[in-house]
Amino acid sequence: MSGPIRSATSSALLAAVVVFLLGGVAGFVLRDLTRANANTAYSVQRGPGWEYINPLLDCERGRDTLENNEVLAIRAAVGDFIRKRLNRKWASTVNVYFRELNDGSWFDIGDLEKFKPASLLKVPLMIAVLKQAETDPSILHKRVSFTDKEILQLPNPATPPLEFGRTYDVEQLLHHMIVHSDNMATYLLGNTVDLDILSQTYGDLGLPNPYRRLGTPPVVVASSDYMISAYSYASFFRILFNASYLSNKMSDKALRLLTESDFRTGLVAGVPKQIRVAHKWGTHLSGVNQEIKQLHDCGIVYFPDHPYLLCVMTAGASMEYLDDTISEVSRVVYENMVKQNQSP
Repeated sequence: MSGPIRSATSSALLAAVVVFLLGGVAGFVLRDLTRANANTAYSVQRGPGWEYINPLLDCERGRDTLENNEVLAIRAAVGDFIRKRLNRKWASTVNVYFRELNDGSWFDIGDLEKFKPASLLKVPLMIAVLKQAETDPSILHKRVSFTDKEILQLPNPATPPLEFGRTYDVEQLLHHMIVHSDNMATYLLGNTVDLDILSQTYGDLGLPNPYRRLGTPPVVVASSDYMISAYSYASFFRILFNASYLSNKMSDKALRLLTESDFRTGLVAGVPKQIRVAHKWGTHLSGVNQEIKQLHDCGIVYFPDHPYLLCVMTAGASMEYLDDTISEVSRVVYENMVKQNQSP
């Protein structure tokens, strides 16, 4: 029988969390493999009436279309940019996944190169909490006290962070975790979510569950060895956009939160300010002197009438260059979308 993640009452458990957040030693090599489904087209039928989702009612295989050639053109432009930047040492590895969400055509660059997801795992945790709320709406109003001093040792990028000694409801913790990427809010939510639902969220998508139970009574920590590709991680955003896992209401709620992220570089910096982006970013440091950096940003760009999913995972020696790389990939994709969708 499972229960929520227990509070961080021991140094060993907290250390396991820190290891997961900061990561272990990893090395990366350049790969420039590409795949695309440009020879397959789909016609889709979707339901109206929502701001951030597009509920999928039907999807079937169709004949080849010009749009697939357009996706190939985007892949070529992104691939050319990546080769030039890698040659200039901007990054050692770049993995890109793109999907046109209306017709399902997609490509990836980097094949199935895997990375440490770090804060990207906050999205499936949010999905699990909202899944639980569908059958138990009171969970969103449950009060959680931030009184464990050991949690203060967690590395935390959030500005502003949670205030020690305060009590928050789950709805507030979700906001802090997604909008500010607050690791303390993440830990408190981990103590609250039903672990069976969290595990099922990964299982239903055919992904390994990063969480494991340790000790007696059991406590739950995330494995520091867990890695994922951009192609696999993007499935969390696909199920939100299609409202195929959560209800329409909960899917829209999740994507609305993701549009409020205060991380305004990465994908967001590559598109005009008026374009909404529902996204999550994550960083990971490893190596003896933390010389290996990873920066990822994945989300949905609400291009007018043609929303698309873009996930960029990177590794290299400079976090600033990785950030610039993601922004430039986003810009290349957006500019090609503009060219392809201009009126004749």
